[in-house]
Amino acid sequence: NRYIHHCYDVIIFCLNTLTNVVETSDSQQVIAGLEFVEPEPIIMTSSDVAYTNDFGGGSSKKVPAVKWLSRWLVSQTESYRDAVMKGKFGAKEEPNHRIIDEKAVVSEPEHQRDLEKHEEEFLVTAGNGFILLTCLMRHRGQCYSDEIDEAVQKLRKSVVSQMPQQTGVTLMIKTLKAFCNFYHFSIGDLSVAVVEPVMKLIVELEKI
Repeated sequence: NRYIHHCYDVIIFCLNTLTNVVETSDSQQVIAGLEFVEPEPIIMTSSDVAYTNDFGGGSSKKVPAVKWLSRWLVSQTESYRDAVMKGKFGAKEEPNHRIIDEKAVVSEPEHQRDLEKHEEEFLVTAGNGFILLTCLMRHRGQCYSDEIDEAVQKLRKSVVSQMPQQTGVTLMIKTLKAFCNFYHFSIGDLSVAVVEPVMKLIVELEKI
């Protein structure tokens, strides 16, 4: 996470490009079969201090690319996850701000808070990533087949397996709603180009 600030624009560009590829081609079968070679980090010691070498260097293992991406995207929600899961994250009373999740209930006042400045990039990254995952997990009627259905089910299983325990796709849904709130509050009515398509994806995600 400490490296994300330095390559934030590149990450968003890559996520959006992959989303466009998924939406304009029959790529779910290919993506379902992709694997990522994940290096095992080495626990190194210096005097009395142990630390992890994030660049790997030990043995490596292959993991499904979607599973790895899902796990990484979940890690981007770490600092604000409780607020997203338990309340109207980012909900404001300003007239130009729309509360996306009208049915959300805030059980404790401390869960109704705004993004900290350093969390904005993490929310936008997770939001764009969850948009990609949702596109991978949904059926598109015009290209439905048994093979694609099998690929979609495999992708869904990979994604859900990396979500916080027993939450299914709830974290994705709530993060995407917070993502929409953030865009709407940041750029007002201009956000419709982003918010409306994402809200349609949320509806599909809620059916999974």
